[in-house]
Amino acid sequence: MKTITVKGKSLEECIEKLSNKLRCPASSIKNYKILKIGKSFLFGLIKTDYVVQYISYTNPVSDNYRINEALKIALDFDGFFTIDYQDGAAYLTVFPPGENGKSVEFDDIINKLKTINAQNIDETKIREALETTLKTPVKVADWPDGESFNACFKIEIASDKMTAYCILYPPKPGGKLLRFEDIINGLNNKGIISDIQTDVIKKAIENQEYNQKILVSKGRQPIDGEDAYLKFYFNAKKEINLVEKPNGRVDFKELNIIETVKKDTLLCEKIDPTSGIDGCDVFGKVLKAKPGKDLIIKNGTNTYIDAKKQKVYAARDGEPILNEAGEVSVNEICTIDGDVNYSTGNINFEGTVIIEGRVEDNFTVKATGDIVIKGNVGKSHIEAGGNIYVDGGIIGKNEAIIKSQKNVYAKFIESANVFAKYNIVCKKMIMHSNITAGVQVRVNGDRGALIGGTTRAGESVIVNELGAIGAAITTVEVGIKPEIIEKLCELENKKIEMQKTIDKINLGIQTLHKRESELGLSENEKIQILQLENMLKSATEKINSIKFEIIQIKRNSEINPKAKIQVFDKLYANVHTYFGNIQRNFSKEEVHVRLGLIDSKIVVLPHD
Repeated sequence: MKTITVKGKSLEECIEKLSNKLRCPASSIKNYKILKIGKSFLFGLIKTDYVVQYISYTNPVSDNYRINEALKIALDFDGFFTIDYQDGAAYLTVFPPGENGKSVEFDDIINKLKTINAQNIDETKIREALETTLKTPVKVADWPDGESFNACFKIEIASDKMTAYCILYPPKPGGKLLRFEDIINGLNNKGIISDIQTDVIKKAIENQEYNQKILVSKGRQPIDGEDAYLKFYFNAKKEINLVEKPNGRVDFKELNIIETVKKDTLLCEKIDPTSGIDGCDVFGKVLKAKPGKDLIIKNGTNTYIDAKKQKVYAARDGEPILNEAGEVSVNEICTIDGDVNYSTGNINFEGTVIIEGRVEDNFTVKATGDIVIKGNVGKSHIEAGGNIYVDGGIIGKNEAIIKSQKNVYAKFIESANVFAKYNIVCKKMIMHSNITAGVQVRVNGDRGALIGGTTRAGESVIVNELGAIGAAITTVEVGIKPEIIEKLCELENKKIEMQKTIDKINLGIQTLHKRESELGLSENEKIQILQLENMLKSATEKINSIKFEIIQIKRNSEINPKAKIQVFDKLYANVHTYFGNIQRNFSKEEVHVRLGLIDSKIVVLPHD
C-alpha cells in the first residue's frame, strides 16, 4: 500500500496537490480519504487545514469505519463513510466508490450509529447522503455520548503551584482532535494565567504528543534582594596572591605586600541593598521577594566618612587596612632605616613597620599592622596583626618565634618557630623548624625543599621536595581546622618554653653535682639541689601534660576534606605524614606524588 498525505485550506486545494504529485488529472483522483476537515473559529481568525490521504492498494484490507475493501488498482475501490461528533450530534460524510467499487450500504451506516449509541437517527438524511455522495458532513442523529469519543486532556498543578502540566489523550475513532483554544480555555477555567507556553501547546497538538506530561505554565520564583556590601578600593584581605605557573611553581617577584595611600584617597563605599524582584505562581499570585539587608559603614582611625555615610576616605597618608571589627583604618608606617639592634631597641608600634635592614638576635618587633623586613631575621620575636614579609631569611637557632595573624613570606626558614593564621610561603627552603599555618604551607620556588622539623597546615602542604637523603625525620601534618592549629601552636610554644626551663634546671643540677664530686657541697648548696630537683619534677609534669593535650586534640579533631600533601619532585625516605591522627610513614623514595585520605587511609593519588 502506498500513501500520500497533503494539507490545504480546502478539499479542492488538497486534490490539486495530489494531482501535481501523481501527475494525473484531478478528476481521476478518487481513492482518497479525508483525515481532518478544515474548520474556522473565533470569528474566522483561526483556521485549520484539511488533511487528505491518497491510497494506492496492492493488497485488500478492511476498515470498519472508512474502507470496507481495497482494490488492486487505483479506480477499483469501495465507497466509505465517516461519522464525526460536533456539538452533541453525529455528522455523516459519504464518499463514493471507484468505477468498479461497491457503494456504501444503508444498513452499515445504521448499524454503526447504533453501535456508538447515537439517538434520534434521521434515516431520510442518511438516504439523501447516500444518493448525493457530496462528501460533505450531514447531521443524521443526536449523539450525547460523542464527547467521550473526542480527544481530551488533563491539567496537573505542582504542589508548590509553580508549574502546570497538561496530558493529552487521543480521540477514539470518530472523535475530534484537540484544538489550541481547548487547552487555553481549560487553563483559564482553572485560573492558570502565568507564562502560558503557547508554542509548546501548539506543537504538542500538531504532533499529537499523547500520554505524556507537557509543561504549559510556569510560575516565577522571587529573586531576593542583594545585601548591602562594601566595595573596597584597596587590597582589604591583605593576601599574598601568588600566580601559579602551569608546572605548579609560583612567581615570587611581585608581592606588593605593603599598599600605601595618600590623604583623601577613597578607600571604600557602601553599595546599597536591592529590593529584589517579586515572583508569582501559575495562578498569578504575587510571591514577594525579600529585600536585601542593609549595613552601617564604619570607619576607624585616620579615616573619615562623607556626609551621606556612603564612602570612607583616608585622613592621612599610610597603609589602608580592614580590621576584624569591619572598620576601615589607615595605619601609620614606621620605617627603620637600618637594623633592629641596640641602637633601636625593641619595636612595638601601632601600625605598619618597615625595616630596611635585619633584626638581630634577641630583639622583638611587634606591630598591629604588617611587618616588612628587608634583611635577615635572627633568633628574634616577630609578631604582627597583619602580614610578615622577610625579604631575606629566618635563621632562628631554634628560638625564633614568628607569629602573624595573616600570612608569612620568607626566602628561607631555618630552625625557627613560625605561625600564620592563613598561609606560610617560602621561596627556597624550610629546614628543621616548627611551622604552623591555618590554611596552607607552600615551598615550591627555586628549590622548594621542606626538610626536618614539624610542619602543620589546616588544608595543604605543597612543596617541590619533601625530606632529604640521610636527613632527620620530616613530619607533615594536615587537615586540622585553623582554630585547632592555633591552639596547637600555643601549646607547642608552651612546650618549647617549658623545655627551655627544664634545660636550665638540668644545667643547674649538673653544675652542682660536678662541684659535689670535686669539692663537696655546703648545706645551702644541698638545699639548692633539692629545690632544683623539685622544680624539675614540676616542669616535667607540666610538659608531659602539654604533650598529652596535644595528642588528645589531634585524636579528636575532624579532618578537613580538602586536606592534601603535594610533592612536585621527590618525597624522600624518613618522612612521616599525618591526616589528623591517621599516620603513614615513608621508608622509600617516591616521585611526583599527591597524598590524600580515602577510607581512613593515607593514599597516593594522581596529581591535580
